[in-house]
Amino acid sequence: MTAATRDEVPVVLGGDGVEVRTEAIGGGMSVSYISLPEGTDMGPALKGLEGDACPCPHWGYLLKGRLRMLTPTGAEYYEAGQAYYRGPAMFPWPWRTASSSSSRPPRTSSGSSTT
Repeated sequence: MTAATRDEVPVVLGGDGVEVRTEAIGGGMSVSYISLPEGTDMGPALKGLEGDACPCPHWGYLLKGRLRMLTPTGAEYYEAGQAYYRGPAMFPWPWRTASSSSSRPPRTSSGSSTT
């Protein structure tokens, strides 16, 4: 697959307004469509990964809302309409209900990036 609409990508995590859709898209990358209600705690979903944070870099576009990414060196903020890059070891925290589309290298079974 080299292209996918949101509805074509399967839900891998959902409930309480959270929706994470992810699928391999080709070229060693995966595509994700993510919706997070304001105040969503992603900690339980990331628990057990290296640093209890996502170990993969992401390139994306914030479709709506405002997102704060907690990093080892502080916080970064993204607003609707911005394209972004976030490196590994970041932890998302939506300040306003947020929806984004991103791509990343796929994770191995241990949670680390395969690149």
